[in-house]
Amino acid sequence: MPRLSTSSSINFRKRSVSESTLPPIVFVNALGQGPAAWSRLRDRVGGHPTSVWSPELSWTRTEQEEQLARLLSGRSAHLVAWCTGPKTALRVAADYPELVESLVFLNPSFKGPGRPLDIDTEYESELVDLLSTVRSRPGMAARLIDALNRRRASNPSSSIGLPAELDDPGTSVFRDAATLIAYAERHLEFWADDPLMDPRVKALEVPTTVVSGAQDVVVAPSDVARIAASFPRSNSVEVNGGHFALYTHSDEVAQALSAHLAAAEVSPGSLSLPR
Repeated sequence: MPRLSTSSSINFRKRSVSESTLPPIVFVNALGQGPAAWSRLRDRVGGHPTSVWSPELSWTRTEQEEQLARLLSGRSAHLVAWCTGPKTALRVAADYPELVESLVFLNPSFKGPGRPLDIDTEYESELVDLLSTVRSRPGMAARLIDALNRRRASNPSSSIGLPAELDDPGTSVFRDAATLIAYAERHLEFWADDPLMDPRVKALEVPTTVVSGAQDVVVAPSDVARIAASFPRSNSVEVNGGHFALYTHSDEVAQALSAHLAAAEVSPGSLSLPR
């Protein structure tokens, strides 16, 4: 089992003694992202203990799944996962169903072998080219970062919906060559995996809600129907905002999450969410 790091340790925020008896909510972060993007949504979730779990780029896909399962061990939780996080959450739900109360996917990235290429967004296509180049020619990473920084001056991060206050060069996956190389390896590894093709996933009975952002240009909102249709007890919700809707439109996302939790906890063993 890989070692636990301080960045992945779960520190549940409890709002009262009585509320601590409710199943916790674990926010499963995207690859290479810090916890700040979750701050507004986390503040709007009442009742449940909450925590943000962020994978480390040094962990393989399998190690990330083991780490998350290990941290959940002994208490089942609602997993609310963003971007690349849903794949990890889904694998954990398939391997350790007793640890997962329900699943919520925010702006999920399910690019993989089973997804038609015409669903790819322009952002995904460009990122594939960039990360593939970094993997095959790691010596170019520093030069690619310089080129991206020059491009960024004329095409600001707001073009993908990244709020300025979350745009921290010091924590970006493009901050240095070593980080970009590690990010490329992990991201391409995730894209090579498609949990939706796993028969165990298709048989999951856990309540699942898939939330998309109407203005998302990072991952395709049109893929939500395909993702939701993969589960027998699923629901899909579209909110305003883009890929960072969990931060920019946290009220809407919190409403969708609250509705999901209310439905899942009324009758967790027999719930049939509407499509």
